[in-house]
Amino acid sequence: MAERVRPKSMNNRSQLNVPDAASVPVLNWRTATGLDYASFSVRGEEAGGDYIDFVPMANGEFALMLGETDAKGQAADWTSACLKGAVRGFVARGEVNPMRLVNDLNRIIYDLCSIEQVVSFLYAHYSARTGVLTYVNAGHEAALLLQDGRRGTSLLDLGGPVLGLKATSAYSEGVVKLRSGDRLIAFTTGLIDALACEPEGSAEEELLDIAREYEEADSRDLAGAILHRIAQAQLSDTVRDRSLVVVSRSGALRCAKRNPARRELAFAN
Repeated sequence: MAERVRPKSMNNRSQLNVPDAASVPVLNWRTATGLDYASFSVRGEEAGGDYIDFVPMANGEFALMLGETDAKGQAADWTSACLKGAVRGFVARGEVNPMRLVNDLNRIIYDLCSIEQVVSFLYAHYSARTGVLTYVNAGHEAALLLQDGRRGTSLLDLGGPVLGLKATSAYSEGVVKLRSGDRLIAFTTGLIDALACEPEGSAEEELLDIAREYEEADSRDLAGAILHRIAQAQLSDTVRDRSLVVVSRSGALRCAKRNPARRELAFAN
């Protein structure tokens, strides 16, 4: 079994052999009602490109977003800020319908951004009351849903084109039921490129192998193991960001107020 990644504190920065703490990927881990979730984003040589956000809601609902643009530098940062502000504004006013939200986002990106700033985007909304996850995949890499106990794997690929390509685009919703032990793994192109450097099998198969090896672990340990694996990859092209989101349905409902957010430095050397 591969050695599990153990987070280190900022006080141990010298042991990480990096010049600055900002260059160390941050492994975020939090809980929501019935879920635990983790994420990281390894910046490429050109800043910007990937966008991750989570929005836990007071009524036990939860939204996650993962986006990717080919724009870099200030253009990418500006596009990400537009996405985050727009989505959080929609959610704050009670707009959580994924298809309607993505349609509105598409129009915003089309109106405000250039053709080089089109965005692939995954938006998912989860209800703890029903256990249903509703999502729209707007031209993004298909997320993996691992179904515990049944050993099944589904692709979250329903949706439509990337955001900002046309003023009006047609999108459809996908609906899946999350059961105890189920796990969602979403990622960007840069992470797939990193895992594709492995000598055998596809990048998706590599992700599944790691997930099965860590099937008893929480989202944080699984994300840490994947971060460790991509850190070992010998990449000739490190321009793209490499980002990952892991969401696990836990057996018992947990209250976010009793599990304060944790933000930890992950070492991947």
